[in-house]
Amino acid sequence: MPSYSFEAKLDRAGQHLKELRTELDSWIKNRPYRITDKLDPDNGDNVIYGQLRQAMPPSITELVGDCLQNLRSSLDHLAYALAIANKGSLTDAEEMQVAFPIFRDSTKFEGGGMKKIALLSAGAQTIIEGLQPCHTKNPTSHWLWSLEKLNNIDKHRRLLINVVSHVGSLIHNPPGTQMEFFRDSGGDGMLRETETELARYRCIEIKTSKRVKVDLRPKFIVVLGDIPSKDLIAGMVPHLLDNSHRWIGEVIIPRLQPHL
Repeated sequence: MPSYSFEAKLDRAGQHLKELRTELDSWIKNRPYRITDKLDPDNGDNVIYGQLRQAMPPSITELVGDCLQNLRSSLDHLAYALAIANKGSLTDAEEMQVAFPIFRDSTKFEGGGMKKIALLSAGAQTIIEGLQPCHTKNPTSHWLWSLEKLNNIDKHRRLLINVVSHVGSLIHNPPGTQMEFFRDSGGDGMLRETETELARYRCIEIKTSKRVKVDLRPKFIVVLGDIPSKDLIAGMVPHLLDNSHRWIGEVIIPRLQPHL
């Protein structure tokens, strides 16, 4: 059993992450999309289209929110444990004050951020200040800032939208054929309820120059689809959550452990 509540919160986030991976894998393996190969009458290109035919289960979106909430909560529980270790006990007012600050603006951190950790030891305060996104080159692309913003969206406003994105394809040419060209169609690669162009190609039989279709096996991932800033991390959902879980467990907690 975890000895601290922040460890319990982090463990719970890990459980949600495992469940999320299982549900995502199952949903993608069931091919909730349709792939078609059509001929472009204007230039003769073969055009690959993708179309989402099955909505993502609500449980996936809910698991993303649960994982975000437990990750963010583990940091606040960590700050509280550090305050107790430093002060011994806290009044009700002091308990309301303590939290793990996450700021992209150094000036705002010096005010509101330092107030949140004023009851922690000087050493713990220095470490937490050094972890702030505001001290990095691109604060709004920092994983801590992503965690803060995404958790706030899920907790206070709406469920996060997760979308299916095309990230490439495995292509198998029939024997005796030659691929003249193949290119992704660009765009955001997101699958929608209407057909989305994914790629174009032209493949011919070497002897006859007759056009042939290839065996194309597209690869899809699930990404966050409603990020509030263009700089915010918008990678694969499990990767984003796993990165946050790993940093809290392997970097932040070990750095602050001596002050508990």
